[in-house]
Amino acid sequence: MSSSPNIHHRPHCHRHRLNRVVGCGLRAALPVVAFVVILASAATRAPAHPVSFEGATQLMIEAGEDMQMFELYHSITASQAFGPHFLRLDGKGVERDLMALQYNRLLKRWNLPDAQANIYAGIGAGASYDRGPDRWSPAMVAIWQADYETRRIYTAYEGMAWFGDGFTHVGNSIGLGVAPYLAEFDELNTWLLLKARHVSEFDNQIEVMPMLRFFYRNLFLEVGATLDGNPQVNFMIHF
Repeated sequence: MSSSPNIHHRPHCHRHRLNRVVGCGLRAALPVVAFVVILASAATRAPAHPVSFEGATQLMIEAGEDMQMFELYHSITASQAFGPHFLRLDGKGVERDLMALQYNRLLKRWNLPDAQANIYAGIGAGASYDRGPDRWSPAMVAIWQADYETRRIYTAYEGMAWFGDGFTHVGNSIGLGVAPYLAEFDELNTWLLLKARHVSEFDNQIEVMPMLRFFYRNLFLEVGATLDGNPQVNFMIHF
């Protein structure tokens, strides 16, 4: 769950950058320049967001010792996205693959003077494959997410629920982050994160994960480990 706390895609930020470079009058005369700047800054929106800017496609991969997730969403509008969602649980007595086609929606966005907050939800339908008994069955997934971010502070809550024949996996995670320095949209951004996660009928305890987050334009990488020493790597790209 899986998400970058840069607010450069807010409209007033675009104006400030363009004013420094070409000025408001020249910006009005050069819409192509403005369009390129908007796209570049939009690509740095929070990576875990399930909806990106209109026309964008985002690939998100989470890889841990006993849980891996793959998501590929295309934003058909600035508030709606659609695509495949795959989750593998492998360990702790569970060997299950979950897959669905998922619809995501931005429910609410607050553009504040120095911050942004969002609420998202999604739902999908697909199948479950239990590798032990070699059995397929229908499955459904629902996701929900809320975040608040400034250029210095990041907070997020993410939830996910998979329903199938004889199981219900409900995952909840929270994330807190701080940026040790401020960077522009075309510079390397670095964040220090602390995440906590629990998945019902899979985890018997809450996993705590200190992580480092790096992103540059449309590329995003998180690396860290649980307190038990299990590595965790998250990757995302917009295109």
